[in-house]
Amino acid sequence: GQLCIKRERLLGTSLATLENRMDWLQARLNLNKSQLKRIVERDPVVLTYSIADNLEPTINNIQSSLKMGDKELTKLIVRQPDVLNYNNSAENIKQRLSLLQEILGLSAGDIKGLQKYIITGPPLLFWPEGSMKESQQWIQERFGLGDAKIAQM
Repeated sequence: GQLCIKRERLLGTSLATLENRMDWLQARLNLNKSQLKRIVERDPVVLTYSIADNLEPTINNIQSSLKMGDKELTKLIVRQPDVLNYNNSAENIKQRLSLLQEILGLSAGDIKGLQKYIITGPPLLFWPEGSMKESQQWIQERFGLGDAKIAQM
């Protein structure tokens, strides 16, 4: 009831399609019922996305770009399902990771370091680049912090 009223796009999607997408997400991410419920409650719009055009490529791009295992990927998406709402093409993720490595002072090959930041703060995958740079610069200037201290925060 209320879920559909708040997310009217769900009303235009057949029950069979919604069921198919939930089954696919549950199988792809090895979700238990509680985890699937959490994703749907937090971001029901995910169920309106095409598996072939949106969900599968986005999930695969996130996993391959961050060299994540299935457990880490599931943790990320359950924690922040709206990472599936953004253009997470392989190229966009590559650019974002490069920017994050620069901002966080991580070496180019430090995928584990990036994983740590992304898993604890999934919005880092889709925050606007300009906003991230501005915020970092403001914090550094306001509090006199260097790049190393920012990376520890």
